[in-house]
Amino acid sequence: MEIELRQVSVFLGERPVLAEVNLRLLPEGVTMLLGRNGAGKTTLMKTILGRYRPKRGQVLLDGRPVEQWTAGERSRRIAYIPQEREIPMGCTALEYAAMGQAPYTPFYKNYDKIGLKEGAAALEELGIAALGARQMTRLSGGEKKLVAIARTRVQKTPWLILDEPTASLDFTREHHFLRLLRKESQKGRGVFLTIHNPSLAVQYADRILVLGEKSILGDFCREKDGFPRRLEECLRQIYGPEILLTEQEGRQALLWKEEEHV
Repeated sequence: MEIELRQVSVFLGERPVLAEVNLRLLPEGVTMLLGRNGAGKTTLMKTILGRYRPKRGQVLLDGRPVEQWTAGERSRRIAYIPQEREIPMGCTALEYAAMGQAPYTPFYKNYDKIGLKEGAAALEELGIAALGARQMTRLSGGEKKLVAIARTRVQKTPWLILDEPTASLDFTREHHFLRLLRKESQKGRGVFLTIHNPSLAVQYADRILVLGEKSILGDFCREKDGFPRRLEECLRQIYGPEILLTEQEGRQALLWKEEEHV
């Protein structure tokens, strides 16, 4: 399923947040959105999800305006993991994963036998079956994010959209989580996420978008010629001239090179 933004401008109250954004996303690989705090990354995601309506322009899902899709239709096509999600009291990890079945079941059911079976299978696939009986409120931040991925597997959507999924994760867990997202993309899911750390984007993204002053400042695909140089130039506009993109043993890394002052 293709996602497209055409000349999209979004206001929150009287404040312009996005201006004439053009963007086309295909369910291929991992796309990461970079930008400074307050640049509008979360607003862009919520606009794709239909939670914010553009003042001008259109958001299209498979060529059809997003507002013409029902909430259930959108939920069967896009799974969304926000930075913080409200969790029902007393809900176990298995029950939470099973709720991915909700777009396919009657509204009065949170989950059914099929959901529980598929939730258990998803937890097993992710190596976290032991968490199934534990309450979500007693899991660590990293464990909650893994259970959220299990839930999206039950949801069976072609797209997975995440807002700052590595926030609050330690060094090991953030790398483990991003490797997991790459595996999701290799199964044919489109993965689109916001991230604060450009070094992680350089390491794991197939495509990097840079959000500047209310619009897309740069769009970089790893497979295209000039990727390191062009990306470095763009990131310097956002984060400063100290940014340095290097390559060692065939792998790229982003460094912060402090200028020496006499």
